[in-house]
Amino acid sequence: MISPKSTLRRYAPSSLSLAIATALTTIALPTLAQDYALEEITVTAQKRAESVDDVPITINAFSVDGVRDLGAQNVNDLGTFIPGVETNVGDTSQASFTIRGISTNDFGSGSDPAVAVYVDGVYTGHGGSALVNFNDIDRVEVLKGPQGTLFGRNAAAGAISITTKAPSQETEGYVDVQMGNYNKQKIALGFNTGLTDTVSLRVGGYTNTRDGFINNASTTGIAGDDLWIEDDQGVVGALLWQAGDNTDVTLRADYNKEDSDGPIGSSFTLAPDALYDDYTTDNAGFNDRTIRGTSLTISHDFDNYTFTSITAKRGYEFHQNEEEDGTDIARFFLTTDTIEKQDQLSQEFRLNYADEKLKWFVGASYFKDEIDQTYLVDATTLTLDTFFLVDACKKGAAGGLCPDGVGNPAAFVNTYAPVTAGMTGFIGGNIAPLINAALSPFGLGMNATDIQNAVIANMGPSNAGLPWQEAMHNNRELTSYAVYGDMTYSFTDKLDVTLGLRWSQDSKDFEIQTNYTNAILIDTLSGPATGGASVSAAFLNANVNPNIPTQLPFGLIFAEQIGTAGNPELKSDTWSSVDPRLVVNYAATDDTMLFASIAKGYKAGGFNSLGNDPAFEPEDVLNFELGMKSKLMDGRMRFNTSVYAFTYDNLQILKLSGPEGVIPTYNINNADAEGRGFEFDWQFLATENLMLGANYGYVYTEYTKYNPFLGDEPGFSLEGEPLSSMPKHKFNAMAEYTLHFGGDLALRLRGDYNYTGERVNNTGVDDGQNIDAFNIVNARATLENDAGDWSVALYANNLTDEEYLWDIGGTGDGLGSPVATRGMPRMYGIQGRYNF
Repeated sequence: MISPKSTLRRYAPSSLSLAIATALTTIALPTLAQDYALEEITVTAQKRAESVDDVPITINAFSVDGVRDLGAQNVNDLGTFIPGVETNVGDTSQASFTIRGISTNDFGSGSDPAVAVYVDGVYTGHGGSALVNFNDIDRVEVLKGPQGTLFGRNAAAGAISITTKAPSQETEGYVDVQMGNYNKQKIALGFNTGLTDTVSLRVGGYTNTRDGFINNASTTGIAGDDLWIEDDQGVVGALLWQAGDNTDVTLRADYNKEDSDGPIGSSFTLAPDALYDDYTTDNAGFNDRTIRGTSLTISHDFDNYTFTSITAKRGYEFHQNEEEDGTDIARFFLTTDTIEKQDQLSQEFRLNYADEKLKWFVGASYFKDEIDQTYLVDATTLTLDTFFLVDACKKGAAGGLCPDGVGNPAAFVNTYAPVTAGMTGFIGGNIAPLINAALSPFGLGMNATDIQNAVIANMGPSNAGLPWQEAMHNNRELTSYAVYGDMTYSFTDKLDVTLGLRWSQDSKDFEIQTNYTNAILIDTLSGPATGGASVSAAFLNANVNPNIPTQLPFGLIFAEQIGTAGNPELKSDTWSSVDPRLVVNYAATDDTMLFASIAKGYKAGGFNSLGNDPAFEPEDVLNFELGMKSKLMDGRMRFNTSVYAFTYDNLQILKLSGPEGVIPTYNINNADAEGRGFEFDWQFLATENLMLGANYGYVYTEYTKYNPFLGDEPGFSLEGEPLSSMPKHKFNAMAEYTLHFGGDLALRLRGDYNYTGERVNNTGVDDGQNIDAFNIVNARATLENDAGDWSVALYANNLTDEEYLWDIGGTGDGLGSPVATRGMPRMYGIQGRYNF
């Protein structure tokens, strides 16, 4: 028979309409004699151990067995099966997650994620370390809506909490081996033992490799390369010292190393037929990342109190090189390098109290981190020419360069000649004023035509491009303090009221500086003066004024000169907020809980990492929620549901933008938004051998106020448009049947189905780009013994080999060549596990 443990390890509560859910509880269900039920998962969302069914928050919780049965190796894989949540991360070093339409997908150091990720109670700090493969985990909790009174800073949209296995006195371990197509090879090990009567040790580790699944058919030097490889390793360790009858001291450490391809995509406009076929790219990219972390947790119980201290130090460094145009066409060559290092220190103190009527905790936290980031853009002078031509085409027959009604400017420009037409049309109006501004203090100047001719001569032959690199360097130092608490009082046996409050203060010091490796050679400019003396090589060589510059550095990507050599622009700001939470939950029956909540969330402001702009404002969100959690049929059925609505002030949104005549880069601005939706999660142990489940999420979002970005066309607005990356509809269903034979053997046959509706990406330079809906089917057959000593599973993820996209966008959108990142193809293999 299915053990209680095996029945819920796949799912945990989520959230249909409250009216429908309440009606279901009134249906008379037969009482059947049984000795099996759905398992309860214990969570610590409210800083105390509770059944997930008793927590008045919409939570999806997954045990380690559930994670394995879903074929998920990280949070990105879990997102497929959670209503109201989108992951779809193709870039592990710049990961961002979306809950109910809210995310901050900025990779810059000046901002913070909207969805906070915690590992063993420690905030991971930034996107660079938010996504790693699971390593010896115990459970994953996904909480939706503002969680500031529970999970600390920047949990305005929700929180993801990952808990690893804790040490114990028992000697045990496991070996887990996985092999699959594309030469997938993964080995995971775990071991636990008692070293003394009071000291125990637990260690876990894994190594994971997989060949790429995309063939590069480019004619460049990397032709034939398999793209999108995996290569990562990790180790975790924990040492528990039971210092006294009521005191535990736990030291944890983790390490993760990744050396894989960078994010890989294909041009949506220049190579749309290659999205699911061979790519043609001149750069495979790479992602080299290292993550380290340590923490010390001290817990002491006395009377009805528990005191907890968590001291942690974490950090990462990565170098990511990314192909931005999705082609090997020389005209569109564009790559970026992000080089980033982060170090953080955090301290949390917490005091918990519990008796029959009252439960509360108060806490204080300190968080400090520093991020040093360099962002390099590599192009050619030919790429710049392409940008100006594409820009002219978008504006319609500008200067006679493009015919009217060009539907695909990038495809048109790809066949356009001469190749310097774009630069020629741009320099006279945009570059000439910059050069004359540099010469003006010396009483010098030039007319636009001569500058245009000289600059073109500097930029290389007309049929090829010279290397062009620009860089932005920034450094952020953040200091954050918070005091918070949460109190639950039981007015009756059925009615509880929870009140939470948080005060936060975040201070950021920010340095930013551009670095140009390109220059116009002033002494090659000659021609009639524009009002002062003419400029000529002979004039400069005569040293009439030795301070006259001989070259003028300038940029066309980061066109604004920010800071000078060794002297970056300095910025600083401080934000604070008080955020309450109120929850009322009522036990309508012994098996049904109704709850209502109102919670305010906050996320600190910040600075654009690629522009010299004032600080953007902090986010404020107000979330209203009604929900129900129920266990019916003597614990064999679970039905949870919630309805919610939220309003966001100063939502921080990312968009490609820039002034006229400059290749757009990503910047953040504030907007207002609102959303509403509902969710349900249903699980049913129909018989001892048959488990069924389904969940559904509906999310409606829209911008209610839009502040234009620099470079937006007159009248452009996103008001009324949906927020990026969130489908209106998302549905999951599963079924698992167990066959018993041979006395102590069982064969579990499982299928999972996912439907993710159409989404939109509004982060590009123009109108949003729609991403089609898709369907995913996973299948798994597991042979195991009843004692749980071993198991062997055959699996297939994306069984039907559905072709679907994770995302469309990227910096190449500024060239008219947005990159589409495809989802995973069919992945299949065998996985074996031995427990000892």
